Amino acid sequence: MSLHPTRRTVVRTAAWSVPAIAVVSAAPALAASTAGTATVVSARASTTSRTGSVLLTLAPAPTSTPAPAVTYSDSGATTTAFTLVSSGAGEATYRLDFTTGNPTPATITVALTIAGYAPASTTITPSTPGAVDTAFADPALVSSGRALALQADGKIVVAGAFTGAGGAARSRAARFNADGTLDTGFGDPGINSNVFGVAVQPDGKVVVGGGFATVGGAARGNLARINADGTLDTGFANPALDSNVRAVAVQSDGKVLAAGFFTTAAGGTSRRRLARFNSDGTLDAAFGDPGLDALARAVVVQPDGKILVGGQFRTATGREMTGVARFNANGTIDAGFTNPALNSGADVYTLALQPDGKIVAAGLGITSAGGTTTSNMFRLNEDGTLDTSFAHPSSTRNLWGVTVQPDGKILVAGDFTTIGPAATPRRNLARFLSDGSLDPDFADPQLSALAYGAVVQPDGRILVCGQFSSVGSPSVTRVGLARLQG
Repeated sequence: MSLHPTRRTVVRTAAWSVPAIAVVSAAPALAASTAGTATVVSARASTTSRTGSVLLTLAPAPTSTPAPAVTYSDSGATTTAFTLVSSGAGEATYRLDFTTGNPTPATITVALTIAGYAPASTTITPSTPGAVDTAFADPALVSSGRALALQADGKIVVAGAFTGAGGAARSRAARFNADGTLDTGFGDPGINSNVFGVAVQPDGKVVVGGGFATVGGAARGNLARINADGTLDTGFANPALDSNVRAVAVQSDGKVLAAGFFTTAAGGTSRRRLARFNSDGTLDAAFGDPGLDALARAVVVQPDGKILVGGQFRTATGREMTGVARFNANGTIDAGFTNPALNSGADVYTLALQPDGKIVAAGLGITSAGGTTTSNMFRLNEDGTLDTSFAHPSSTRNLWGVTVQPDGKILVAGDFTTIGPAATPRRNLARFLSDGSLDPDFADPQLSALAYGAVVQPDGRILVCGQFSSVGSPSVTRVGLARLQG
């Protein structure tokens, strides 16, 4: 996702285990006669990893990545990288990564001098990953948040079972500003029953899937698209799926994938548990019937256009594929993807794709994969074989959502109070290292009830949704949606 941070002078401080972000575009030229400005967008540091970051915007954008002179109030701190994050509209945003001294000071002041720009500085108070971010307002959802999606402008779309948000009527979908306040520019969509999956298109439109029959009073069989203002997009036809949708995904070409319990679409055409729709909502005839024999709960589009699906199924188009399958872009089964060979009764709730092509999967009732003992979470190689280098996570409870951070760490949301071989306290959200071992630096977030999923913001903070009503200790009221330090 391209990052387009809003320029502002307010500095937000929080923890961050610094991710690697690739250069996304070349910066436009800076006229030699122009006096530039440097504006700090956000700043973060971690008490545990002793790492930090400053995100700042340079306007006008320089010709190439500049080399800033950096000073720190912490004499032991050193700069590790100064990287272009995004550019456009005559400005460019850069990230300065640094490591702090030992022990981490109570505050760190970072001052940057960049040739051709006014000096910039910020003071950061390091904090603990996993702790509640009290600067994020209580969204006050009236019932649970089931799914999350981030817009490019930093706004947050939440969908679920709720009928109100931020003190206003919002039926099953709402949008929040970056500070957690309700975005009143996104009205009540009027979805008549639960939403289980949500995805945001580049144009700001929102795709929702669930167990509903109407949106804004119009018939929409379990899948619909909503305009950026919250009204029903009437340009997206009624998909007329005959049963519920559990997950949605939008392809780069604008086509929409839906996975769920349905067996027919568009008024009777066979599409067993997975279907693809054109950008206007009509059924994509080029994507055939995948023939999944039971519920599909998760769908992920790979960069090469292939499609990963997870769920309860045991066969796909007649071939044995237990819990995880991969399809080609035309809906045929990918013969190069091995049957993961999950145990009988295994149910894959969630999938996440790593940058290296490996696949993290989690769910309930998963006791073995590829003939190897596991417990509700495992990782597959790109060809579907079990990655035996991934540690045994030891969870006996539901794992509803998995998210791979840019730095390779793995967030797991679910219904648990302890996790890992040592039964470490982590209430409903935990973070694992890339090898599958529990991340000891991520504190117990103490969510009061189960979490369905999490997403990571560009600045490293973590948004989580679920059935909880409070977070942290001492507890802070956050109903259905909260933000944690990353």
